[in-house]
Amino acid sequence: MAKQEKMTDSIREWYREAYADDEWAIAQMADITFNDVLKVLAYGGCVYDAIGVGDSVVRERVFCGLEKRTGLEYDVFYYAWLGTGKKKWAQKQCRAFLEAAV
Repeated sequence: MAKQEKMTDSIREWYREAYADDEWAIAQMADITFNDVLKVLAYGGCVYDAIGVGDSVVRERVFCGLEKRTGLEYDVFYYAWLGTGKKKWAQKQCRAFLEAAV
């Protein structure tokens, strides 16, 4: 039976299970949850600082993990992170998800 993926899952533990061969990233990674990363995207902050790894491949993998857990499209996380003209729209989507989950 597959484990149900939750917003409260530790990113480090999830990453360790999904990408066991990426020992460097696992060693650097902060022990935060997917919910914590979504809050960074929703309200501003540095995703790389939050996850503890400044690597785009790791960030993309975390965004894919968020996509699975929230049902939001990857672009929402990408635009919230990137800070382009769609940043406010994307942050609003992230905040709406957080507020609905309460």
